[in-house]
Amino acid sequence: MGNSYKQVFSDAGMCLFGPTAGTRIPFIEFIRAFAGWDFSAAEAIETGKAILTLRQAFNIRDGTKADDLVLPKRMAQPAASGATAGKAFDFQKLWRHFFEEMGWYSETGHLSRRCLADHKLSQLVGELF
Repeated sequence: MGNSYKQVFSDAGMCLFGPTAGTRIPFIEFIRAFAGWDFSAAEAIETGKAILTLRQAFNIRDGTKADDLVLPKRMAQPAASGATAGKAFDFQKLWRHFFEEMGWYSETGHLSRRCLADHKLSQLVGELF
């Protein structure tokens, strides 16, 4: 999942300009070199999912709800030109799909006990349930 990988990349202090510009950056090799870890791309993705899940736990604890995730109206308007001209996107549907892919409850964005356990975050159960 790209968002998970991007999260680890960013949290490691790396600049996101390179990868978004199409530059191949040997990120996993960098992690191995400076941390001394035997780290794989699969582990980076799982670490990113854990980070995103922890961020979501903070949001839930602080009262953020899925309905609060609203993009500016301008982004919801169909583009006037280009490849997506005249097309509108259902951002709520995209959020629900993202939640589902992350293993969260798709309608609410809440975390299940199973999801927390999968990411070794079970200690948060008392904060969230």
